[in-house]
Order: sequence, then structure tokens, then C-alpha cells
Amino acid sequence: MWNLPTLPTDNLYKLMTFAGMALMLAAFYILYSGVNRDFRDTGPYAYARQVQLQSRLEDTGLKPKPLPDRINESPYLRYEEYRDLIRSLPVEHPQAAQLRDLNEEVLMLGVELKLSEEAMEGRHTSFLCLAALGFLFLTLGAFRWYFGYQRYQDVIAYANALEATAKARGLGLSSQSINPHQPSPADNAG
Repeated sequence: MWNLPTLPTDNLYKLMTFAGMALMLAAFYILYSGVNRDFRDTGPYAYARQVQLQSRLEDTGLKPKPLPDRINESPYLRYEEYRDLIRSLPVEHPQAAQLRDLNEEVLMLGVELKLSEEAMEGRHTSFLCLAALGFLFLTLGAFRWYFGYQRYQDVIAYANALEATAKARGLGLSSQSINPHQPSPADNAG
């Protein structure tokens, strides 16, 4: 058959370990990349604009439905309700154009808010998947790296250190301090 060279598995395990760390860092970056948003892109701003529109509608004598405590309803339903109320105003009413513009702005804010909430849910899902995969790679890579390779390399390094210490004692180097300016006893013997 073919004689394939052996793979340097320690490097593969190191790569797997570092790839796991990179995946976990990427997961946290994805999660927190959308956190620093401008106030105009948040739910409280959209709700405040909706309260403002409702207040202006009430000032003109219209009776809109009360707002919920949170904006979790469809922005299109509230837009249609306010649009119908604004259309019931006389054509020559001085605030009709402003109310229409504000109603359209509130609709756009509501739609953008729904989209950003869906994007945040996608970020959470991506975070969980990447973090789990990164933790798996990190754990398996580190486990295989240490128990499959590094532990044996540590034993070999320890044995080499013991052998070098024994050779040094045989030359009489271990009991003397080494001074780089004085010749060693091995140099005087020859």
C-alpha cells in the first residue's frame, strides 16, 4: 500500500485548541457588536414617539386607543388605526400633515425595532452555536494535546534533564558554581 507520512498531531491539537478559543472570541464579538446602539434605534425612543403621536391626536380632539406598556404589537395595526383617525380630520385641518408625517415616522421606527429585535435573536443563536462549538474544540483539543502528546513529551524532557544532571555530576560540575571568567575543571583536565 502507500506509505503515508505521520501527521504532527500535536500541532493539529494545538490548532484545534486555538481554533476553539477563536470561535469563542468570535461568539462574544457577535453577541456584543449590536449593543452600542444610538437612542433613536431603541425601543424606548420608538415608544416615546408613539406616546407623542397619541398625545397630539388627543390634542386635536381624536380618541385613539390607549397604548400598551410595551411596544410588542404589530406597528402596522397601530399605524392603520392612527391613519384612519387622521383621515377623519377635516382636509383643511392645520395639523393633519404633521400628524401624517409623525404617524409614518412611528411606523418606520416600529418596523426598525422589530427588525433589530429579530437580528438580536439571531445574534443570540449565533452566540450559542459558536460558543458551544468553540468550547467543544477548546476542550477536545486541549485534552488530546495534553493526554495524547504533551504528557509523554514532558516525561521525555524530564528523563533528558535527569540524564544531563547525572552527566554534570560525573564531571563534577554540580557542586561548583559556574563562573564564566574561570575555566571549568573539564578544560584543565585536558
